[in-house]
Amino acid sequence: MPVEVPLQAPATLLRALGYPGDSQYVALYQDRGVCIVDDGVSTEDADPYGWHLFRNHILVRRLLDGYHLGGDHDTAQHRLVVDRLTGRLTIALPEDAAELLASQPRTRDALTGDMSPGDAARYLDVAAEVAQARIDGALTNDTWMQYARELRTAQRTMLDDLDVDFGGRLLAQIRDIATTIGDATRRPDPPRPSRGSAWNDLDRKPRDHGPADPHQPDPPGPEPDLS
Repeated sequence: MPVEVPLQAPATLLRALGYPGDSQYVALYQDRGVCIVDDGVSTEDADPYGWHLFRNHILVRRLLDGYHLGGDHDTAQHRLVVDRLTGRLTIALPEDAAELLASQPRTRDALTGDMSPGDAARYLDVAAEVAQARIDGALTNDTWMQYARELRTAQRTMLDDLDVDFGGRLLAQIRDIATTIGDATRRPDPPRPSRGSAWNDLDRKPRDHGPADPHQPDPPGPEPDLS
């Protein structure tokens, strides 16, 4: 059963991976060293540097610990499914991810909803040109340089978003720890004496009225024994 990851996907995640498509749902994983972006229609090689930045960020690494998304010498047992309209991330088995990808709607706005129309058109055109040039083996240096600039910008923005998320979580944890320590070490206020107990005890104690008045007669002594 798919498991939701408690993390909002950065808005530039798939651009940072070099994905040129228009799908709402995309599955990410690694297969024997190759980073894969699968949208149910085509399977693209993701930008390895972008995947490395995302996968090894301290926040992502902690949240995805225990799931197998593949490595340099093995095949992934799970897929990280990205919903680009909501930013939701889900861990799913390959068959569950494939079913979702195959039945999804296609929307060009899903990829570029956070970009201006001009930036979106430029990015999609360049990404599509690079993807096709890779297939044809005719990738020019100018096209690649422009594409690389787009990638690096998206990757920096992705890292900034992850850092802000991680910093907020870390600050919240520090506050919780400080509150717990404060509650554990705070000394209770000393009890205040009640008027009906301790004060009455004080009232019952004999009081010293000072030296005797010399003009007052001495108190009578014991009666003499006349026997």
